[in-house]
Amino acid sequence: MDGPCQYTTFIATINADTSRETVGSAANKFRNCEKMINGVMQAHVSAVIKELKEEFKEKMRKMKEEILLRASFTIKKSKVKGAAREIQFLGAKLQDGQCHIPTEATNKITAMSPPTSKKDTQAFLCAIGFWRMPIPEYNQTVSLLYLVTHKKNDFHWGPAQQQAFAQIKQEIAHAVALGPPDGTSAPLEIVLLDKVSTGFPGVVQLLEWLELPNNIVMVLERPERSQDLLHFIRARRFLSEAVARQLFRQVLEAVRHCTSRGVLHRDIKPENILVDLATGQAKLIDFGCGTYLQDTAYTHFAGTLSYSPPEWTHLGWYHGEAATIWSLGILLHQMVCGQHPFRRGRKISWDHQLLLPQRLSPECQDLIRWCLSMHFLDRPSLEDLFCDPWIQDIHLP
Repeated sequence: MDGPCQYTTFIATINADTSRETVGSAANKFRNCEKMINGVMQAHVSAVIKELKEEFKEKMRKMKEEILLRASFTIKKSKVKGAAREIQFLGAKLQDGQCHIPTEATNKITAMSPPTSKKDTQAFLCAIGFWRMPIPEYNQTVSLLYLVTHKKNDFHWGPAQQQAFAQIKQEIAHAVALGPPDGTSAPLEIVLLDKVSTGFPGVVQLLEWLELPNNIVMVLERPERSQDLLHFIRARRFLSEAVARQLFRQVLEAVRHCTSRGVLHRDIKPENILVDLATGQAKLIDFGCGTYLQDTAYTHFAGTLSYSPPEWTHLGWYHGEAATIWSLGILLHQMVCGQHPFRRGRKISWDHQLLLPQRLSPECQDLIRWCLSMHFLDRPSLEDLFCDPWIQDIHLP
């Protein structure tokens, strides 16, 4: 027998035998019955979970197939011709589960001549929008092209559109040059998250993802009881140094892990750190502004402007590690002080004096000021931070 009938029969046997068996013997039978039930129930729950996972995968597969069929039909029915149409067909062909752009597609996008009609412009925007190309200030740049596609506007390709068009193609070529060595490219956020999320608790885990015609659906882990660090701080006004140290060190571990995988996050701030309230584990999230790590300076900014280092504001370039250390200094200040050190859009001067609460330990104050050194060469390295007395909870005399 299987299922509840088996339990009922066995328990009924125990009840019938209690007149002949000792109380101890009956209790042993009950315990054995309980173990058996627990084992069967665990197996049943595991089977149900497995079945639900398979059902979810099948639904996602059918949804993807339906989307691709609609996309292909739309492309075939469109009146777009020339290079723009070729790019659309390339996009349809590569939406077969491989999750890559062939070099042929990126070459055609970067070699495309300026659009001569609204349809061509729309096709170009669809081609780059589908893959979420890593373009700095994407919305602001692309909006100039969307202007010429409006129904109320006549098609007019001016200097502003030409500049935006050239910048977009340049950024695509740059991203492909930095991409995987096999000559393919995938949505950059997915590539970066895939490189750093597996097997490391300090980065949010990417469970599944699906490409839609104009969006990417990402299925990410989320602890049952969790809160982003910004709201975690606000609920307490500010964090004690002990709590801040524990969380800040975890963020440093996550940054070091990303660095070891050749990934630069570029948008470290409280909103992008998730705290598991049950375990205290901090997780770095949102790699949408991330890029590949490089030794040379970056000349394009991505991230939150209020966390950008002074060398970007004043000189228009920054180095990956130095900019990260600057944002970590702002993060630590927000943890222990409850507010951004350069709030309300206030510009940072080269001779700025950072005032800190006297309640903070000298070691904590020194670390914040060190991270927020105006010259990038004066800031600590990531490994310097791990050796810092405050991080190691060493109080200097």
